[in-house]
Amino acid sequence: MRVVDFKSLIFLQLFLMCLSFIFQVYEINNSAFVVETFGYNVLTFSLLTIIFIVLELVMPVPSFLLSGFTLVVNLRLCSLIGFKMPVYILILILLIKAIQFVFIAKSSIHQIYKLGFQNSDYHLYWLSIFIRILLGYDFIPYFCDSLFEGTMMRSKEINDFYNLGVRTATAIVVTTGLVEFFCSLSFSCGFLTRIGSIVLTLHLTITTLVGLKYGYHFAWLKSSTSGWNYPILLSSIIFSFSLFQPSEFSIDKFLLRYGKTPRLLKKLITF
Repeated sequence: MRVVDFKSLIFLQLFLMCLSFIFQVYEINNSAFVVETFGYNVLTFSLLTIIFIVLELVMPVPSFLLSGFTLVVNLRLCSLIGFKMPVYILILILLIKAIQFVFIAKSSIHQIYKLGFQNSDYHLYWLSIFIRILLGYDFIPYFCDSLFEGTMMRSKEINDFYNLGVRTATAIVVTTGLVEFFCSLSFSCGFLTRIGSIVLTLHLTITTLVGLKYGYHFAWLKSSTSGWNYPILLSSIIFSFSLFQPSEFSIDKFLLRYGKTPRLLKKLITF
């Protein structure tokens, strides 16, 4: 799939991201508490975003997806700390990325129509990609709280589980965070999407049932008799991505076409 050349937008994002990084360093240097907790995690994802934006000039699709993922993680962490200026800049970059995605999709659809497929439902294909990416972003706040928000927030979650009578609270919080990190990356970037779909469906199901048992349930599931339509709908949408081969706009497809990708990884992608 040919991706439209958006060098001007890429360089604009790079400039704004570097500006945001400078503000983040300034804010962290003026807050010893942040440095001791999760300030370094903020800078790590900020640097990763800068690197992936630069790599968009070489590998457009995987780098666009990865930079979007790390950007939203960086935005989440900055908002939790209370960095106002970096948050404003990151939101602007996210809007630019959304515009870039729209133009990439429109260009791809236009190419299909030029080939004589005006009556095709190719636009629905891009809609499914958009939904997949949003599902990935939707789980970013959850693993950020467990993995990157610092020991204070993690201790709070662990204590919540202890208060419910769960003895292996620490292992549960960390493991859940790692699962949510993988699934979020899987969906937002299209990496091992089929595996991520199955894992996330199981995770959502188990979390809902266990949460209901301990009275620590989702906002939409108030009791054992009401609210089940929401997790069932979400799980069905998530699981549907395991039924089909990877889309063109994904890291999976990039790895399948890359000659040096290990066979085992290709099998995991297309099992």
